[in-house]
Amino acid sequence: MLIAVRLLQAPGLLQPAPPAGIAPDPEYALSFQDLLAAGRLDLEQVDALRPSSPAQVQVLVEALTVGSPVEVRAAALLSAGTTADSPLAMAALHGAWNTRDEGAALAALLAPLAFPAAGWPALAWISLDPERPIAVRATATGRLLRSGCRGAWPVARSLLRTGTAFDEQAPWADWNRLGRYELPKRLLVLDLDAWFAEVGEAGSGFEPNAAWQVQVEQLQALEPRIQGLLARTAPLRDEGLATGVAALLRYQGPSEERACRAAALLVPHASATLQLALTKRDAALVYAARRSLELIPR
Repeated sequence: MLIAVRLLQAPGLLQPAPPAGIAPDPEYALSFQDLLAAGRLDLEQVDALRPSSPAQVQVLVEALTVGSPVEVRAAALLSAGTTADSPLAMAALHGAWNTRDEGAALAALLAPLAFPAAGWPALAWISLDPERPIAVRATATGRLLRSGCRGAWPVARSLLRTGTAFDEQAPWADWNRLGRYELPKRLLVLDLDAWFAEVGEAGSGFEPNAAWQVQVEQLQALEPRIQGLLARTAPLRDEGLATGVAALLRYQGPSEERACRAAALLVPHASATLQLALTKRDAALVYAARRSLELIPR
């Protein structure tokens, strides 16, 4: 029933809303500004300023959601390791969505251990956004893949193939071929290795700085392992995720096809919403759902 309601009332924006919070801690806010004024961050300062109360967390939430790139980067460092159920996780995604500063976006995307399911549609959009740097797209793709989104693996595989003899012009692989692929691949491998570690397996074995042919061989060995993990992933039904998928299906504008591709990346978790949309008496909604199912990356 909730999913049906979301299809009828889907918001028009993919941007995750800033989490509601309490009043920020004024003393902590001053300390945060002092840290920014110092012009450099060292590990000792970061450790000393990690938030220890909801009011301190709110300072970082505001910095992430409405702050400058410098504030977003600093707040992301102070938020590193936050869990998906913390308001800092969604705030970090909000920061990554808003900024066009590559360093700040990467810091925000890497800060949480995981993002809540409500944020996955925004991650899918970032993963497919041709206006984003390849490193940012690779990081968003890795976060989705680690969540068990099957459609994210073909995108990740294309990223790992980039520069090799198996580089492909897949519809989603529209990033610039500038020859600097080690960083995006290494960021993607971070999530792959963490995913394998979570299930008690050895790391991916993929080395982004290896020779091109070696990378191809490593990727061939990696393929069945990824498929095995994805096959064991159960679909997640989540109200926030359904809302985001519905927003993608309701998207109108020059990027409608990308919105459908973003919904396709979220399968199997988006499957229930897509199937329900097919039953509605709304031609545009039915078309978007059908198109999304056609566009699931292989």
